Amino acid sequence: MSIKITLHSCCMAAAVLALTASGGWAATSCVTRTVGTGEYTTTIAVASNFTTPAQDMVDAFQLTDDGADTAITICNDSTTNLRSQIDANSNLYSMLFAADTTANYYDTTSPRIAYSYAKGVPVYFTYRGTSRTVDNLISNLAASDKHSSYYATLTGSDLSAYTIADTTTAGSTAIANAGAPYGVKAHAIVNSIEALTGTNAMPTTIPTWVVSPLYTNINLTFDAVTTSGTTKNGFVSLAQICNIKSSVAYVEFTNTNYVLDQKAILLLPSDTVAANLNSYIQGQMSAGTWNSTFLPLHCYGTI
Repeated sequence: MSIKITLHSCCMAAAVLALTASGGWAATSCVTRTVGTGEYTTTIAVASNFTTPAQDMVDAFQLTDDGADTAITICNDSTTNLRSQIDANSNLYSMLFAADTTANYYDTTSPRIAYSYAKGVPVYFTYRGTSRTVDNLISNLAASDKHSSYYATLTGSDLSAYTIADTTTAGSTAIANAGAPYGVKAHAIVNSIEALTGTNAMPTTIPTWVVSPLYTNINLTFDAVTTSGTTKNGFVSLAQICNIKSSVAYVEFTNTNYVLDQKAILLLPSDTVAANLNSYIQGQMSAGTWNSTFLPLHCYGTI
């Protein structure tokens, strides 16, 4: 059995290119996973952090009897952008995988019930290059914070004992805007570390060391981080660096104030393919496989 992958930009009415208030030109991005004849179709919306895991999830579903001969389009963007699209056209997506609890907004009656599918962990990362370590990201890290020169964990909610290592280079760090839940958490982390309050706090005031305008989703944020340019650091999801840990240095923030409760919902129960995908996920959860295999494999906390 082979799975065909088609990349395209989401061209539905609510997902066209738009010049946003921050992050510049951006579009919802989509990929279609096709198996067999692709006769049975559906489209789902996923928050940017879940882009690659969602593709793996769909690929696994398409190996089951219920997933045979399906073409499933996966569209990703910030949760706020996806919600705006859904509110404009309730038939646009059959499922929503948000980066926070936004799915609760659409929770009505069974089977249209929101449920937690992952615990998302924010990280501050940089590519290692020849010499970059966690000390190039956060200063004043204690020995107990560090697992290695390239990996540290901060467990507290009050981060005022630490400092951002590079606040002198303009645009050294990429951060998403408040439309992205991981952007909201990044703002809270920066505000705590740098003791920023009131009108001086993010996102009202963007520090000079942060790229301005802020990015509209965390895929764009991740893509902005380079090895040779000015922007060498970025606040993203642990899931986004899951497969490249050996080439990055990162600090993760695991306090409950910063970890995201990510919820999903079946928006269109009448869509057979989406309903079967939803049942597949629920089955994986009931069997324990979701917690024991899928979430750790993609660097999410268990639910």
